[in-house]
Amino acid sequence: MKYSLFQVYWRGLAMGAADIVPGVSGGTIALITGIYDRFINSLTSIGHFETLRDLKCLNIKRFIARTDLFFLMTLFAGILTSVIGLASLITYLLVNYPHPLWAFFLGLILASSWVLFQDLKAQGPVTHLTYVFLIFGIALALILGRMTPQDFQVQHWHYFAGGAVAICAMILPGVSGSFLLLMLGLYGPVLAALKNFDVINLALFCGGCGIGLLSFSHLLSWCLRRYPQLSYGFLIGLMLGAIEKIWPWKIIISTRINSKGELVPFIQEAVMPWVFQQDTGTSANIAVSLFSFGLGLLCILFAGRLMKVDKI
Repeated sequence: MKYSLFQVYWRGLAMGAADIVPGVSGGTIALITGIYDRFINSLTSIGHFETLRDLKCLNIKRFIARTDLFFLMTLFAGILTSVIGLASLITYLLVNYPHPLWAFFLGLILASSWVLFQDLKAQGPVTHLTYVFLIFGIALALILGRMTPQDFQVQHWHYFAGGAVAICAMILPGVSGSFLLLMLGLYGPVLAALKNFDVINLALFCGGCGIGLLSFSHLLSWCLRRYPQLSYGFLIGLMLGAIEKIWPWKIIISTRINSKGELVPFIQEAVMPWVFQQDTGTSANIAVSLFSFGLGLLCILFAGRLMKVDKI
C-alpha cells in the first residue's frame, strides 16, 4: 500500500517517540502502521550491487527508485524530528506520569499483537513451527527484559558501538533499542547528548546506527522473504514478551548507586496496581491509566481501519 509523504512523516514521528522510551520499539510502530516490510526492503536495497552501480554511474533516477529514497528520507526526517523534539517531553512524562504512559504502550502492544496474529492467520494455516518461533520470541524478550543495567565511565567509542547494537533492536518489534542502551549504561549519556546537542558524540552514535542498520537489515529482509510466517511469528512473540518490561506498576526489590552517586532501582517486580498502591503508599493512577490503555487500543483499531496493516 502506498502512502503520501505526509503519512510517512507522521509514522516516523511515532517511531521516533517510541524509540525514546525504554521498553518500546520503533519497529513495533512500523509493523503496526503497515510500513515495516517497505522500511526493511528499502534499507536492504541501499547495499545491493545494482544500487551501488547506479550511484557510481550517476543514474540518480534509478537509484532513487531502487532505494525508495523519498520514503526513507521522509521517514527518517520524522524519526529525527520526534527524537530531538520529544526527548524532554518523554523524560517529563516518564518522571511525572509513568503509569498512564506505560499503560498506553501496553494497550498499543497488546492490541497490535492480536491484529497482526489475525492477519497472519488470514494468510493460511498457522503451522506448529510458527508457534514454536512465537514462543521463542516471547522467551527472548523476557530474557532481555530481565537484564540489569551496567554502569561505567562512558568513552567516545561507546557511542559508536552502542548505536550499532541499539539500532538493530530498534527495527525489531518488541525489542527496544532504548532499553538495550539502558542495559549498556548508555541511555542517560545519549539522551543528555541529544538535549545538549553534543555534536561529536551524536555523530559517533549516528555512525554506529548507520553501520548496524545496513548490515542487520539484510539479514532481516532475507528472513521475511524466505520464511515470512516463521519470521512474523517470532516478531509477534517479541512484542508479547515485552509486556512484562513495560508493565506500568512495579515495586523496587533492590537498589544500586550509579556513577553519579544517586540511588536508583536495580531489580523491580511487576505487580497488580492495587498491590503497588498498598506496598508503596502512592497512587497507582488506575483510572487515568485505564483510560490511557483504552486509548492505546483505539489507536490500533484506527490503524487497522485507516492505515491497513500490510499483508505478509
